[in-house]
Amino acid sequence: MWRRGANLEGATANFVETEQLVEYEGLTSSFIQVRGSIPLLWEQIVDLSYKPRPSIIEHEEMTKVVERHFHDLSQRYGDTMVIDLTDKQGDEGNLSNAFAAEMQNFPDIRYVHFDFHHICGGGNFDNLQVLYDEIEEAIQKQGYFLMNSKGEILLDQSGVVRSNCIDCLDRTNVTQSFLARKSLDSQLQRMGALSSAESISQSDIINDKFKKCKCGLSMVMS
Repeated sequence: MWRRGANLEGATANFVETEQLVEYEGLTSSFIQVRGSIPLLWEQIVDLSYKPRPSIIEHEEMTKVVERHFHDLSQRYGDTMVIDLTDKQGDEGNLSNAFAAEMQNFPDIRYVHFDFHHICGGGNFDNLQVLYDEIEEAIQKQGYFLMNSKGEILLDQSGVVRSNCIDCLDRTNVTQSFLARKSLDSQLQRMGALSSAESISQSDIINDKFKKCKCGLSMVMS
């Protein structure tokens, strides 16, 4: 079997921090996101099926496991906002519903469910704007890191978005890239590389660099 969720200490089987770095005319900016397995006790039995069925492990420590996981995130990043991209149907839906139920025990952590397959199915990834409209205020409040050439910190990121699907790959990749692009617009506008009315999608050079770098690699603007 695969242990896909968390252990009793709250550490998840899959967890990745992604940092987008930008340098422009002496300024350096950074935007951090994280992804990780749903932090419950659950597993998948390895078989020949395309999508092994997830199974929740009933345990009296379940809520404590979730608490330990998010306590660790808060110590490292500050305020955490959870974006759950899983389906609401079938076995995946059962896991998603269990996650949503546990998150009700933590009112200080914002939990947002976004059914990626239902809303963005057929490659309609621009529909992620629906998600962004819902969380834009919180994203802007968390902000990003900005430092000048003297090493003086002008802005600091005060929290983090934690995204997940089931395997934290395709749906999470697309969503994190979308959020990184939105943050990059704000960073480049603040740096003076773009006007307040411009976005990277209007610049072939910047847009091409973003696509080649993806989020997580550095981008040097000239």
